[in-house]
Amino acid sequence: MHTLQMKLVFIDDDGKVSFPEVPKGNENAEPVAALTNPANTQYPLEGAWLGHEIVDSNEKMDQGVVKAFKMIFKGEKISVTTKDGQVAGTVKLDDAKNPKWMDIELNMDGTVMTIPAIYEVRDGVFRLCHPEGENGTRPPSFKASDAVVLATFKRSKVEQDDAAQPATVPESKSEGKEKTKPQSEVRPQ
Repeated sequence: MHTLQMKLVFIDDDGKVSFPEVPKGNENAEPVAALTNPANTQYPLEGAWLGHEIVDSNEKMDQGVVKAFKMIFKGEKISVTTKDGQVAGTVKLDDAKNPKWMDIELNMDGTVMTIPAIYEVRDGVFRLCHPEGENGTRPPSFKASDAVVLATFKRSKVEQDDAAQPATVPESKSEGKEKTKPQSEVRPQ
């Protein structure tokens, strides 16, 4: 008898590959467990997203307000920065739904505000659609209206550029005291 083992692989819209980990002791767990684990489905949102366009009550918001809008995802945690300040909270995803569901819980001065939303990530663009104000219902599609906000974000290029830079090595204490090789020992490149 032969045993076949398979490894589950995720490839996002940008071609990034990730391998979900099976928790220790669950090596024989069904692959579906990895698919439904929010930590494994969250990878496309991980990082910083900058406001690009927001349509609220069927009107585009002022670009100064939009450009100040930033969302940072790290695991199930979220930080939202606007021109008025910053709030933190958590996010839960349901990628089995179509469109994908996102529940955002923000701590607003000690009160938790839950925002039922839909989202998508495609080609470095994150679209989020949610009801206007509290107690709204989850929108069925990506369409702004008097009661629905449609926000578009782009992945922060600064964060990507920083990640692409090689790590710097701290300068040694003996800087300036290094011996230089004679020209005959220097190899051409």
